[in-house]
Amino acid sequence: MQEEFLAVCHKHDWGIITRAAKRALEEEMTIGRLQTKEYEKALKAIDTFRPDLDLNKDCDNKYKALHGVVRWCSFKRLRDGLDAVAKEAES
Repeated sequence: MQEEFLAVCHKHDWGIITRAAKRALEEEMTIGRLQTKEYEKALKAIDTFRPDLDLNKDCDNKYKALHGVVRWCSFKRLRDGLDAVAKEAES
């Protein structure tokens, strides 16, 4: 999973990561795996995601953010969300 996190960090910008993370959490809440309180806590954490001008720090921040998101949802759900949001952005 570490290699996949790193690939995501280099492939996607913060906007795509943020939208995909929120989408994944919303799906987790919809199917009942995530309670409202945890969902709100996760959303607040996602809203703190910020880019860094230093590309190494930025990639590290993205890695930490993704790692944090998978505490609340499966990586598969997040990865699927990343793919979907990236395709939407291309359109």
